[in-house]
Amino acid sequence: MNDRRTTCIAVLLLGLATAAGCAQDDSMASFQGPEGAGGGVLTVALDGDYQMLSSPFRIRLYRGVPQTMDEKPYFASDCTPARRGFAVNRLKSGRDYVLVFEAFSSSTCEAGTRVAMGVRGGIEITPEGTGEAVYYIQVNATGDFTAFPLPGGSLSSPNPPIPCTADAACQQLVDCPSIDACRFPRTVECDATEACAGGTKVMQYQVHPAATCAGGFCKLESLFPLNTRVPRAFHVAASTATGDVSVIGGVTAARARSLIVTSGSDLQGNPDAERFATDSALVSTLQFDRDLGAGLALAGVAPMGDDSIVLAGGTASIGMDIVGDLAVPWPGPGACSGSDCALSLSSQAWVLDLTRGTAVPSELPLATAAAQVVGVPGGDGLPRVFVRSGLVQSVAQGDVRLGREAWLCDLNEDSQLACAPVGETAERAGRYLATGVCLTEAPGGLCRNYLILGGNTQGTAFAELFTAEDGMLHSLTPIAGVPETLFGAAAVHIDGQVLVVGGGSQPRKADVAPFVLTVDLANRTLRGRAIVMSENQSAPLMRQFHTATLLQGGRDVLVVGGLNPDLQPTGSATILRVTAEGVSILGQWDGLSVARAGHRATRIRGGLLNGGVLVTGGLGSLRGVPSFAQGIEIYLP
Repeated sequence: MNDRRTTCIAVLLLGLATAAGCAQDDSMASFQGPEGAGGGVLTVALDGDYQMLSSPFRIRLYRGVPQTMDEKPYFASDCTPARRGFAVNRLKSGRDYVLVFEAFSSSTCEAGTRVAMGVRGGIEITPEGTGEAVYYIQVNATGDFTAFPLPGGSLSSPNPPIPCTADAACQQLVDCPSIDACRFPRTVECDATEACAGGTKVMQYQVHPAATCAGGFCKLESLFPLNTRVPRAFHVAASTATGDVSVIGGVTAARARSLIVTSGSDLQGNPDAERFATDSALVSTLQFDRDLGAGLALAGVAPMGDDSIVLAGGTASIGMDIVGDLAVPWPGPGACSGSDCALSLSSQAWVLDLTRGTAVPSELPLATAAAQVVGVPGGDGLPRVFVRSGLVQSVAQGDVRLGREAWLCDLNEDSQLACAPVGETAERAGRYLATGVCLTEAPGGLCRNYLILGGNTQGTAFAELFTAEDGMLHSLTPIAGVPETLFGAAAVHIDGQVLVVGGGSQPRKADVAPFVLTVDLANRTLRGRAIVMSENQSAPLMRQFHTATLLQGGRDVLVVGGLNPDLQPTGSATILRVTAEGVSILGQWDGLSVARAGHRATRIRGGLLNGGVLVTGGLGSLRGVPSFAQGIEIYLP
């Protein structure tokens, strides 16, 4: 949010610009930058109720984006006692500065005692006294979740309401009632007929530059680019090697009996993809060179190197089952009659370059959703893509059934897929709401042995193993401790052990406690063991439509949200540590600011927020017409 203000604030941490005030001089820390007298100045006012406000801090200012925080900064402060704000003088005027703010629990800012961290890029340093821009900087608590800002009630629904017929009416510039009362001001050039001092004047937005017209009145539903623009659930999220997180597809609107994808190609109002940039902490619309269409909810996804992914299948809608006063998502098999179908599956596959914004389409042999997809080594040096179908539907919009099909797709130099069936399907288990995990990794983010768990009906194989060496899909023989069925679980592989969290013995149930599996690849057998924990510890881990994310370091797993056994979205979080000796709980708390189910929790793989986990989307309530969880939040280890 780069709105111009006439106040002394140039950079605001923790809080919206409309709620900020100037820090008093006696509470400000003052730093001298590396330039001579008369240079630019950066002033920061700290706002909020975080521990950091009573904690010592240090700042680092970079000219341009650093590759790592170890890179020498343009300016770095010493460890400074807690203040309500600070100013840095004698800076070189210019654009694209990056500020890193850190607060510590120790008086000397010792490593390992950081309690909060904020990053903001795209800062412009201007000469002192010229009226600096206001920048919001998200400061994130360490060891917890921090929600990104949302508009307050006065902005989301102005009182009195402002009528409109188009978005432009809400975003237009109008005269300020007074300088002190100017809301979201912007300095503009005066018309030739106006007498303005210096040829400029200050105006304000009617509501906000991101406000929209809904139902005849102006509303502000998101502080984009400080937050995502579009609510989503059952979408795809992926991090590049530079740390940027792309959020793609998903259902974006709710009706009484269905969740639907709406206007996926509307770049401004409802873009089908957005990107969080870890080095600026801002969200932008992500525009591919092709329209991805509306069938991208419950798409299967596989990383293909540092910056590319493959999407396979998906659906444009998800039906709901009414359970009491709840409308529960139900992506399951069922009969269809013409266009009257709870699911509208897609046969489209996409190879997406998340950095360049290219999208190459291909066709799968059948329409499918909730498929297991993984990149595997190919014999000619080019990777292949293995797809194990979830739900499938014929081209003629036939009934949606459990998928038995599997395909191995060659990827050519033009990023197009050519798919061939893997083995015979007659004796293979039909699956949906299965989960999968790579057991043996190959160079380039590919997988040699991929394990598929659950989603099967009773009396069929609980697990399958795809081996890239022979290109075949093998059923595994359970030895002990393996459930007969499991729907909607999440799995993570850690040093030869597969941690399985959540899921149900039946669809729409969350009644399975966490357990650990080990796989004997040579004999193609599977053995399970229960995890010793109390009922109070295991109950928050009985979930569906949740996430389990391996944290940086490779030992700890962050389990977030999901539907609990009462089919209610939750905001709970658990950190599990997996070692050769067993599984232990490091932390368990109601960490999210809002409940979420059908969300994504993506580990950031690079940049200044490397190792953090970005939580996006999800459903916040299933009562009546389901509602979406607002905004995004981040967990910093």
